[in-house]
Parts: sequence; structure tokens; C-alpha cells
Amino acid sequence: MCLLIDMSLGLSLSGGGSRAAAFHRGTVKALEELGLVDKLSVVSTISGGSVFGAAWMASRKRGEETGLFLEEMGRELGKGFIGRSIRPRAAKMLVPGLTRTNVLADTFDSVFFKGMKLGDIPDSPRLCMNVSVLNNGHLGKFTKGEFKCAGITPPEHPRSYSEPVKMEEYPLSLAATASAAYPGLLAPIYLKRGKGGIPKGWGRDGLKDHSRFALVDGGVLDNLGVQSLLSSKSGLSCWDIIVSDAGTREELWKPRNIVVKAFKSAWDTACAGVGVGIGWISIGDLLRVNKVMFNKEVRQMRHHLFDEQEKSWMMTAIDSGKADGALKEFVGRGRGSHGARERRKILFIKINQFWDSMIGHIPNWRLWELAARAGVKVGRYPDRGNTGEMEQFLAECGVDLAPAKDIFKRMGGDEAVRKANDVATGFSKLPGESIDILYSHALWQAKALYGIYWK
Repeated sequence: MCLLIDMSLGLSLSGGGSRAAAFHRGTVKALEELGLVDKLSVVSTISGGSVFGAAWMASRKRGEETGLFLEEMGRELGKGFIGRSIRPRAAKMLVPGLTRTNVLADTFDSVFFKGMKLGDIPDSPRLCMNVSVLNNGHLGKFTKGEFKCAGITPPEHPRSYSEPVKMEEYPLSLAATASAAYPGLLAPIYLKRGKGGIPKGWGRDGLKDHSRFALVDGGVLDNLGVQSLLSSKSGLSCWDIIVSDAGTREELWKPRNIVVKAFKSAWDTACAGVGVGIGWISIGDLLRVNKVMFNKEVRQMRHHLFDEQEKSWMMTAIDSGKADGALKEFVGRGRGSHGARERRKILFIKINQFWDSMIGHIPNWRLWELAARAGVKVGRYPDRGNTGEMEQFLAECGVDLAPAKDIFKRMGGDEAVRKANDVATGFSKLPGESIDILYSHALWQAKALYGIYWK
């Protein structure tokens, strides 16, 4: 007998500073228009996505409409956050223990959070702000009134994987900013022992001797925010997942000659705020190595997500009796306790997405599903290199892409996509054109992908 369990919907909001927040505006607007916002179970966030997600949940707590929040966020992105953080609060950074990360948190609090604490955020959807805990290299998770990380456990449960620490009064601004504290640019936020922090005696594998825990950008370990939505250990796992990925295209890197390299490395060193004693001629190489490792982690997480979707498609084929015996045996071994479910739905909305590539990468299994649903007899699949032929096939299957394509064209088409890929990360102010392009870029994708993959 197969076990049926409730479906759940998760949304992940990736990192990418203000660029990410501008992109997520379009994603959330589309989800609202599609009627999916109220169906969300979990919102898992990273870095700039955490600032956006926490601000959104704070707005919902105040009873504000999503549309008004998105308009306000657009205005604030046009003002930027770094300049208005540093100038009026420069003296505060002279106080021992306070950094520009703290003053940035103050700005976020005055603009979005208004003194809200971790225990004040809404119960639903559940917000999970992911951070990287440098002490042990695991993801930490701020949720409503709690913090949780592998290895942080009470002394009475020494074998436990992790248990939540109650942190009802922890400032929401610090939790969101910790998730966005990119190493080298923003100092870590520290969770200390004692009142308001990690209780004394908590921690296994040596962590109980640590007096404080360094929290930095969650993107160091997962810049998409999907680990928490896939892991059964998180308590936040969801079956259907929407990803808003503000990562841009990967660029090739050409080693510079020694003179150019020296000047560029000196500049990178100054921007990173580190001393020349670490070997400043090599910092450009170190930054490139960091970028390569970051891109590899993101690629692996994307592939893992799509592997999970394809596995669920095979399970659905078995349950419907449309799979042969060998496939049934293979998938049956990997089913575990999942039981019979509908196919896993995944929408992957990303900045590095062009119209033709989106249409050309629809997998055969989904084309088969669409055709079967619409009663279309497939003599052959359409030519993936011919966008018009693919669009005609989708139209015959009942997929209306006209509204999404209209937004794509009005946005500026492929040229606008290239501009979106060139928008820098960080929390400096964004030009109005960039804010508008990023918003529309997410909006058309969400609507197109919903028609192709969701219904």
C-alpha cells in the first residue's frame, strides 16, 4: 500500500544583494497573480533574498498588501543602502565590536523592520533565513523565534543532530543581515553565549567550548536556498519548489600579465579591505578561485533539484502503469517512504535565461505529459532549435505563452537579459532601468514556466 502525504509548496529566494531583491520583486508579483502566494508553506532565503524575504514577512505582519510592499521595495532599491548606512553612522563603527555590518543592519531595521524581533514574523508561510556558520561549516537557519544549526545541541541530548535554540527577542534585522554578510566585504555577525544567544553547554564535537559563533552569507554554502527545502532533516522540506535565482551567467577568466595583475590585485585588495601582507599580487587569483568554487556549488544544487524532479516523474509513470518492468524495479528501490504522489513541480526562474533557451530546453518527458494531457498525437517531437516550431507545439497542447512573450518583448528582449546579467551585487543603489528590467525579467519567466511546467 502506498502512503499518500500532503503536498507542500516552497519558495527559495537566492542571494545577490540588491540585484536579487529587484529580481525577486518580479517573482513574487507573478506568484501573486497566479494565486500561488497564499499556497506557500516555506520561504527559504539567502543573502539579498533574506533581506527581501524578511522585509516581505514584516510587511505581511503589518497587514500590508503585497503590491504595496513591492512598490516600496522598488523605491528603496533606487536609494541604495550602503551610502545611507555609512555616512550618518560612521562614528558608530568606532565602537569596539561594531562594524559596517551592524550599521547596515540598522539601516535595514529603520527602513523595513521597525524594531521587529525574530519571534514577531508570521507563522505562515514559514520564513527560513539561511546563514553559513564558520565554526563548523554548516548552514544555520533563523526561523520564527528560533535558530538551528548542525552540532548545536543541548548537553542532555549529545547525540542529537541539531535542536532549535529559542531566540524570540533576537532582532530580525541582525538575522537578515547575517545571511547577507559576504566574507571580505561585510564582517560576520556573532552569536554569543548566554542570554539572547547560544545557551551555555550547548554544542557537540567541541562546539560547546566555543564562546561565540561567526555567521556570514548563506551563499557560501548554498546561494539558491534550496537545501532547506529538500532536506528532511531541516523540518522545512517541500515537495513542489519555486526557485528565484538571481545568479548571473558564468564568465570566462583570462589570466593577466604581471603588471596588470599587480595593479588589479592592489585594487581588489583595497576593495576587500585586507592587508597587503597576505600576498596582494595573488588576491586576484584567490578571488577567481572563490568564484569558481561558488559557481560549482550552484551548478551542483541546480542539477540536484532537477534530478529530484525527473525522479518524481519516473515514480508518477510507474504509479500510472506507463513504465516497463525494469524501470518499475529500478525506481521502486529508490522510492523509500515517499509513497505515491503527483509529479514534483519545479519552477526555475533565473536571471541568465533567454526566451529561445527556455523554450529549447523543455525535456521530452514534459513534452510527452503536455501532449498526453491535451490528447495530441505525437509523431515526432518538435525541433528544439526551431523556437517557432516549439511554440506551435506548445500552443497545440494548450500552453498560452503570449502574455509572457509580450512582457519579454516590452522589457527589451535578449538585450535586456544581457543588461540584467551585468547588474552588480552589493547593496548600493540601483538605476531605475535595472530595477525595471529585473522585475519584468522574473515576471515573464514565472508566467511562461507556470504554463509549461505547472498546470
